Amino acid sequence: TEFAEISKLVSSLELDNKILFTGKVDRKDMPRYLNNAKILCLARPNNKQAEGGFPTKLGEYFATKKPVVLTNVGEIHEYVKDGVHAFLVEPESVLSFAEKLNDVLENYENALEVGIKGNELVHKSFNYKVQAKALAQFFKNRE
Repeated sequence: TEFAEISKLVSSLELDNKILFTGKVDRKDMPRYLNNAKILCLARPNNKQAEGGFPTKLGEYFATKKPVVLTNVGEIHEYVKDGVHAFLVEPESVLSFAEKLNDVLENYENALEVGIKGNELVHKSFNYKVQAKALAQFFKNRE
């Protein structure tokens, strides 16, 4: 199976003490997992779903104030600025994703500042109260 192959690779690279396979995680436990992460990653393929959608989990990731590395697909670049709110990587490039992860780890103090800016973005732009006011103003201006 694919899991067996991945487990074998982890062992051969002597990463058993660094990688924990949890299996399915109960949703009530997810905040703890997210908050305990050093970096949060979102690798989306460049496909129709990514083109027409925006990942809601990105808000959850930003809420942790941790560095986020994600592929630049769909409309992400219209809201998230590389090196300001998160770290954007071109899709379909495992090597560039790995290099960006390495950069974040080597410059972790700076990456934490970026994580804080990502959190500010969530409260400023992805906040339902802010968006409701903007929508109400839009409709008011159309009258």
